[in-house]
Amino acid sequence: MQTKPSSLDSIKCPQCGESIAITETLHYQLTESVCKEYEDKLVAQKQSLSERETQIAARTKELDNKEQEIEARVQTALASELEKQKAALAEAARADAEQALAVEIQDLRDTIQSNETKLEKARETEIALRKRERDLEARAQEIELEVARKMDAERQLVEEATARRLTDAYRMKDAEKDKK
Repeated sequence: MQTKPSSLDSIKCPQCGESIAITETLHYQLTESVCKEYEDKLVAQKQSLSERETQIAARTKELDNKEQEIEARVQTALASELEKQKAALAEAARADAEQALAVEIQDLRDTIQSNETKLEKARETEIALRKRERDLEARAQEIELEVARKMDAERQLVEEATARRLTDAYRMKDAEKDKK
């Protein structure tokens, strides 16, 4: 059973003149009010969410920029450190090479000094040998001259002795001829 709404429970529509129950009106108004309130809250939440997303995007971009900046600083620091290490290694290698060369140069100087000493001794020996050779040649010439003189003297003695013998032999033959 449906009860007819009383005049207190209903109101007249100003446009069509029809009687509408107050509970329906209240229900409609409350529903409209709640819907409006929820729509406003939803719009506010969407706007808040949109602002939050914008903030997050801005924060993400800021963090990306900071990350790139930090990475650039790290790359710069690494490059600087790498250059320092390269320079240090190059300096150490140069120092090692200089030390090795210094030892090698000193060894070469010692070798040159030793060779110069040996060369000087060889020159002195050569000078002494040449002097001795000249002395021996002079002595040999003197001996040769003396031998030649002695041979000439011996030859002359032999010639004189031979001439005397021949003269004596000839005289003896003459004396024998005379005796005959």
